[in-house]
Amino acid sequence: MNKTKHGIYVKSIGANKEAARLSAIPVKKYRVLAFAISGLTSALGGILITSRLLSAQPNAAEGLEMNVIAAVILGGASLSGGVGTVLGTLLGAMVIGVIDNGMNLVGVSSFFQQIVKGVIILVAVLAKRSD
Repeated sequence: MNKTKHGIYVKSIGANKEAARLSAIPVKKYRVLAFAISGLTSALGGILITSRLLSAQPNAAEGLEMNVIAAVILGGASLSGGVGTVLGTLLGAMVIGVIDNGMNLVGVSSFFQQIVKGVIILVAVLAKRSD
């Protein structure tokens, strides 16, 4: 994202759409491209989870939103956009996976697991805000 023209354009649009437009970046083109790539990767994720379950379940990934948000925030991304790295998100996902696995092994109920993830998100957002 930081090394290519396209990545810099997408990050610029995410940080400040109007400034990107005034910098002669084709905002509409890159927004459509970003949403198209997002849809493509979502479809790929749907295919992978369908192949894992050996059937199409409409609620198969229900409840995983909190994991995704926690991983992205732990990875250093900003909720307002324009900041973050793929490596950071990958590391955040690994940390959340280890925390989830550890809580499952200890026998923590799923209700308290959601609370722990919410606290992690809150602490990470507050720590990011104080920067």
